[in-house]
Amino acid sequence: MVFRGLVGEVREELRRRILAGEWPLGARVYEEELGQELHVSRGSVREAVRMLEQEGLLVRRSYHGLFVASPTPQEIMDTVRVRALLEVHAVRWSRRHSGRELSELKRLTESMDTSARRRDVLRMVQLDVRFHSIVADVTTNATLAHAFHSLDGHMALLLHALTDRRPERLEWMGPRHRTVLEAVRMADPATVERVITAHYVEAAAELTDASTAALPNAANGELR
Repeated sequence: MVFRGLVGEVREELRRRILAGEWPLGARVYEEELGQELHVSRGSVREAVRMLEQEGLLVRRSYHGLFVASPTPQEIMDTVRVRALLEVHAVRWSRRHSGRELSELKRLTESMDTSARRRDVLRMVQLDVRFHSIVADVTTNATLAHAFHSLDGHMALLLHALTDRRPERLEWMGPRHRTVLEAVRMADPATVERVITAHYVEAAAELTDASTAALPNAANGELR
């Protein structure tokens, strides 16, 4: 989703700082200082912050202030479970991906390889969001698509947290997404469900510092 105007520019700058790691997970954010630094009104900052709260990138704690989100292991698992199910059903309730869309997915995996070599975490997050958007956006269910994209910010934050904690994972991004691409290309519902779910299971296991076997039903590639 693209936000235009001054509020949109502020929102994009704050989002960039979070996903680029300039503001660590759990860091305190001072709205008053942001207005002065960016030379914008408090109202513009407040509205941009509200958008990022809705995305799950910022959280407001009563009597404590505004912070960069720092999800707990349970929150990570909850988010990944829902996102995986939404993506699987988006592909089920959809038309087949066109040749042009498959080519774009392939190009994105190649860009992931380049970003991995450059250790460009922010670009990798952008590529990941774009990849999964193309996979899911062929759905014919508008309500499902809206629910899927409501988690874009959450997933971007989790990916940033993972690559920050385990930078070697950057090198795995291209190959792992190529596995998803091949499943999408096959257009077999059972294969798509198995591969996409396993894709998210692996990320969840790494994010929670748990082995795959320790996750619920993860040995079978399930998130249920």
